[in-house]
Amino acid sequence: MHNKLIALLILTSSLFAGGDAFIYRPEFHSSLLQIELETTVQDDDSTTMEKYPAKGLLYSLVLPGAGQWYAGAKLKSLAFVGVEISSILLWSNLNQQGDDIKIDYEALADNHWILDQWLQNMYLIDSEYGISAIGTHDLKILLADGTIIGSNEDENENGTPDWDELGDEEVLDVIRDRDFYENIGKYNQFVGGWDDITDSLWYDPKSVGDSTEWLVMTDNRDTYLDLRQDHNQYLQYAGYAVSAIMFNHVLSAIDAVWETSRRAKRPDKVEASLKPIFSPSSKFGIGGFSLSLKW
Repeated sequence: MHNKLIALLILTSSLFAGGDAFIYRPEFHSSLLQIELETTVQDDDSTTMEKYPAKGLLYSLVLPGAGQWYAGAKLKSLAFVGVEISSILLWSNLNQQGDDIKIDYEALADNHWILDQWLQNMYLIDSEYGISAIGTHDLKILLADGTIIGSNEDENENGTPDWDELGDEEVLDVIRDRDFYENIGKYNQFVGGWDDITDSLWYDPKSVGDSTEWLVMTDNRDTYLDLRQDHNQYLQYAGYAVSAIMFNHVLSAIDAVWETSRRAKRPDKVEASLKPIFSPSSKFGIGGFSLSLKW
């Protein structure tokens, strides 16, 4: 029996890159898969092989099912291809739905969160909740001269943000970037910017451990938070589809080695070990997989 060792790195950090969907989970920092497959057919006197397990492995890593087709397992090949196509279509559909919802919640914010009303509407909030427009989070304010200042900047320390002391012609608008769309939904500090705060305002208790946090809500903010939650849910589901795609490649590669060896009538034993390689810069927390095969 010939012993060989193949170590392969399946890079995934550049695939499906984008914002935050998965959280790094240390409990998976171990061998995800460790199997042993053994063929029972005895070898013949021939010392040549028409097909090689390593080729089947590489084929299936590139395209699941290709290694099975190479080995002659046509039906199994179609099954792996079917899983691949279905997973890709599912991932694409979920991503598209998430993107559509993102367009909706950004449009809601663009039309109904107004910088000029933000500070003056904060007086509507009961003082007992201790909510101020100057707080721990910040928005970026674009001035007419191209300068960008933080919404919390208070050089005179008089409790009034610097940008609010400027004339209307000197302040263009808030910069509507990723932080803007996140902050106006998550934090009470920015609730005054919602244009319906004078018509719909209520206080929603939220349990946080041993204490209660009060959310200052308006109809628009409530709708906005629901849309963002739906968006994040679709991205999470899309992440599951990505996992299915990756594991389909790996399982097809392992099976291709076994099928090729079995059909070549080699009395080999195939040992496989799969471990994740984590990367904090990857969208899903996984930078790749390390696959070791011995046969």
